[in-house]
Amino acid sequence: MLEVVLLVFILSATFFVTNSYVLWGLFVLAVLVAFPGVMAMFSGGAPCVGTTKGRLESILKLGSFRGSDKVYDLGSGSGRVVRAVADGGVRDVVGFELSLPAYFYSRFCSVLPTVGGKIKFSNFWKKDFSQADALICFLSDKAML
Repeated sequence: MLEVVLLVFILSATFFVTNSYVLWGLFVLAVLVAFPGVMAMFSGGAPCVGTTKGRLESILKLGSFRGSDKVYDLGSGSGRVVRAVADGGVRDVVGFELSLPAYFYSRFCSVLPTVGGKIKFSNFWKKDFSQADALICFLSDKAML
């Protein structure tokens, strides 16, 4: 969803620009920012929607994660779940995100030294999760089938 908002914002800016170089720059920016996330959303992923505090508590309770677990968050969005699981003592937590705005936001939030977990800009459909102890995902019905 964040990608669609950014795309509309960038494309609406083209109505106020007359310089052709700036127009091409806005077009390239729109493609680079929005394309991966929009494609993920329409190809079976899910829009970037924040995890509520109640859902986060449920994930942590149902997961019963141990420090030695290998946990992956598929479509990690802002990285909130990754940070919460890492804060719970899990040493190996990795989130995968294909939306550039969400990825950069999650990386920005993860620069603090007290924040654990890793966020990777990657398509999780092409990863091997055979060594995982837990997979966390909040995806569309189509992706879950």
